Amino acid sequence: MITPDRVSLSQVCLPPTLPRRNPRNTDRAVYVRSLNSKLVLPSDSLTNVDTAQIDAQVDQLTESLLSSYHAACPETFPRDTPGKQPWWGADLERKRGKVRKALNRAMNTCADEDWDAYYAAKSSYKKCIRYRRTTGWRKFCGSIETCQQANRVRKVLAQQNTPEIATLRKPDNTLTSSPEEARRILVETHFPDCVFAQPSCPSKIRYWIEEDSLQDKL
Repeated sequence: MITPDRVSLSQVCLPPTLPRRNPRNTDRAVYVRSLNSKLVLPSDSLTNVDTAQIDAQVDQLTESLLSSYHAACPETFPRDTPGKQPWWGADLERKRGKVRKALNRAMNTCADEDWDAYYAAKSSYKKCIRYRRTTGWRKFCGSIETCQQANRVRKVLAQQNTPEIATLRKPDNTLTSSPEEARRILVETHFPDCVFAQPSCPSKIRYWIEEDSLQDKL
């Protein structure tokens, strides 16, 4: 039980994710239309133009190009690439390359020292992977700020991937037809003195073992 005087708060400062523009996603039709509406030919003659006027025209052209580009290519937040682990980095890539080279050398030479070098490189590589995975998971948990992100993590962690019990053969030489029946056969086989009660939840089976029988088994 957590009491109010034992509640501790901590604040994690992380760099915010900044939006960016991808030039490949630029809408060219919008860019051309916006640029044509902004470009205006100078009314003055171009024969006698000083440096200040040239700089002003260049600034106006630059502003027109940038504003048209921003309108045709809005900022978006980067998304995680499917299949790409956020904790993977260049150091792990180099270590994996060293492990492969050490394995190839050990298989070619069959020397004990080369096999020892391969095992050492492999151990260091796996240790680094475990460290990066743990650090990446802690960083991800610390970056959760919205209820939507927390709900997604809760759904992933709540998934039960426990495999179901396979079909078993009963004493009458027939096969079980459901996981509940298979669990009941297992309980009756290993705990023959158990007494089944009506379960309060259909998905769970509660049983009690007689005290005398349990003491005999112990």
